[in-house]
Amino acid sequence: MSNEKIFNKIKKCLELSKSSNEHESAVALRQAHALMKKHNIELSDVEQSKIDVAEMEGKYQQPPLWKTNLYLTVARAFNCSFFTRGGRPVYAGPSSSPQIALYATEVLLRQLELNKKQYMEEIKSKYELSRSESIRLGKGFCEGWVQGCYSVVEKFADPVSDEQHEKNAGRVSDYFDHKITESKTKQKSALDDDLGLMAGRKGYGQGQKAQIHTGMGADGKPAMLEAEA
Repeated sequence: MSNEKIFNKIKKCLELSKSSNEHESAVALRQAHALMKKHNIELSDVEQSKIDVAEMEGKYQQPPLWKTNLYLTVARAFNCSFFTRGGRPVYAGPSSSPQIALYATEVLLRQLELNKKQYMEEIKSKYELSRSESIRLGKGFCEGWVQGCYSVVEKFADPVSDEQHEKNAGRVSDYFDHKITESKTKQKSALDDDLGLMAGRKGYGQGQKAQIHTGMGADGKPAMLEAEA
């Protein structure tokens, strides 16, 4: 049985132990204690398991620098820790924060891609570009866009403490039954060259238009992250 299933069974027993039915409560509490003893689990471990974890769907591949920076930006905005699993982003944090972070990431990625497409169409209508130049411009725009978005997030960012980050890391390792790495990319920035920097300045201005709000809307969906075209 995986750690996640064990924790879920223990948490279910602990919830049942709160029953107003004394017999049911006592049985559930004994079951919880028996499971904890059998698997050498402390109550603090159970509390840690209440940290939510959310992984984005997609291919397992190394993300470009701008995507990694976007994931880190979203994590800071929603009080989450960010990890990678085969290149896929994993958020860990309190309550529904990781799920909201995933939603936020998807919204921002769509808007960034739209802004990038508009920028590249404008540039290509004026200049004849080689494939290499197009790639450098595209990456530079994306990196600049994320930096612009970050400048907005910093106004209300709620980054996790070092202590909480360690707890989140432990929770993620338990969730996937193996240690998850933190993203420590050494990729070269597209902003290091003149062409990429030119595009980055345009992207920065667009990224600053991102409107990010925490909380839930009246329809029960996350009410936030609307970036202007």
